[in-house]
Amino acid sequence: LDAGGLVRLVRRLDEFGRQVSTALKALGRTNLSNALRDAISKSLRRGIPFCESLYFPQELRGAPEAELQRFNVAEQDPGDVWALPDGICVGQIIRRDPRDIGFSHDSIAMKFSNGVLLRKKLHRLFRGEERAEDVANSLKIVFYRGEAYTLGNRRLAVLRMYAWKISEAEKLLLPFEVASSQRAQEWGWQTKFTTGCFRGARTVIRGTGEVVGVTPHDSLCSLAEESADMEQTPK
Repeated sequence: LDAGGLVRLVRRLDEFGRQVSTALKALGRTNLSNALRDAISKSLRRGIPFCESLYFPQELRGAPEAELQRFNVAEQDPGDVWALPDGICVGQIIRRDPRDIGFSHDSIAMKFSNGVLLRKKLHRLFRGEERAEDVANSLKIVFYRGEAYTLGNRRLAVLRMYAWKISEAEKLLLPFEVASSQRAQEWGWQTKFTTGCFRGARTVIRGTGEVVGVTPHDSLCSLAEESADMEQTPK
């Protein structure tokens, strides 16, 4: 078992323990639920497995310990990690800016599964050949630890870049469907959720090394349409 596998095993054990605690609470066994949650927090949620990333960018290196504590998810008990915000339910269509939705993958392919390059699709939106609302409507989002994340990372990347061009200073509210935690697990959340300590703020385009962030200022990404030669590159 490698180090990464061990970390995933510990975190899955933590997740399972919290699910048991939530079930006990629903059954009215509040004292037992609280005791289990307290034991998990004190005995299991500690150290490297619960630091969401061991990488820190240049601007954070040498920062005081108090500043770095916010990147450690063990500092507070999140309760039910799949709890939905008040007023939101599974299956609901909510309007949200794509810049306020996190990536669930820390890297994405430069093409969609049908071979279309990311910025080819972006420029179809610019030209009005496709609608941003339709792209957003095809996306599922889930709430995890109180934050919205996508289950369609390449489409979210395109929508973020579209938002930079269309409405950089204002919110661009698009319709997204809220999916259940069961849908996220079927999608493969336990192994696919890899966005690290930045809570889905950034992802890297494999093959080019470009970074898609929240704004153009924290990204390293061109909006120019790819050349025809790029269409011949592997996915």
